[in-house]
Amino acid sequence: MQIEMHMRPLLEPKVKHLQLIQKLHLELLECKGVQFSREYLNEYADQFVSFLSTFKASREEVNRRNGLKILRLYMDEFYKQLLAPLSDHKEKEAILRGTTFMTKVTAELLVHLSDYFDTVREEAQLLLVCMIQRFLPPQIALQQEQLDLAQVLRATMHQGWANKQNGLLKEAAGLEAGMLDYLFGDAVTFVAAVVGVFIDESTGRENLMNFFKLLNVAAPFLLMNDFRIAK
Repeated sequence: MQIEMHMRPLLEPKVKHLQLIQKLHLELLECKGVQFSREYLNEYADQFVSFLSTFKASREEVNRRNGLKILRLYMDEFYKQLLAPLSDHKEKEAILRGTTFMTKVTAELLVHLSDYFDTVREEAQLLLVCMIQRFLPPQIALQQEQLDLAQVLRATMHQGWANKQNGLLKEAAGLEAGMLDYLFGDAVTFVAAVVGVFIDESTGRENLMNFFKLLNVAAPFLLMNDFRIAK
């Protein structure tokens, strides 16, 4: 069976073509030619999925590294234009929940967190931290009962938790995951995967530590639930 030349991902013409597309994206960002609007939130998913195709299946280090870098710049512009000017947290949440592209981006970067190349992993880590810093709420609103539970669980973490507390923890983590479904397709699975990456990672651990610190403030039950599962 013959395969058309332009469909083979390792051929030089296609690699150069993908790199040209990325270069155009980068130039557009650098000249401030990107303008985001709340009116088109539903349409951005197709645009980002299209951009992901410039490096998603590429075996070239430079394509994957630059693709993740450009995505980080896009996320930064989205935040600066639509979220940073707002002071109302509910209005920010409404915009975030109106998006459909973030889960696609986080799913893709999770793959690259385990990339063979150090530079690609580092860009994936930086993109993850960027998205967490900008799109994770400072702290998910918890009821006093949940705040008390979090305090008790933290104080007794190394002693082990009773079955009742484990059940309450799992339920609370599920609630947090549901509130972050605009950012992660499955927050519980995502956190577990990042923990696994952190354990195996030899470089760039500081970026991942920043991710855990930010998540621990915003959604503490997700991290404690992963600890419960690991035990």
